[in-house]
Amino acid sequence: MPFSLEEEIESVRKQLIRSAEQEGLTSKETIELSKKLDFLLNKYSVALDAYTDQKLKPM
Repeated sequence: MPFSLEEEIESVRKQLIRSAEQEGLTSKETIELSKKLDFLLNKYSVALDAYTDQKLKPM
């Protein structure tokens, strides 16, 4: 079953925290997870903006 975007963000966030604690902030894994989380958060922001814009349009 595919994750919702919110669930995927939360999963990657937890992985990022674990990686940072175990591998350090500058490890390759931590940096890649940080980039992935940034991408997902940007995707979420765009989707939220589109939804908000659609809700605000006059009917």
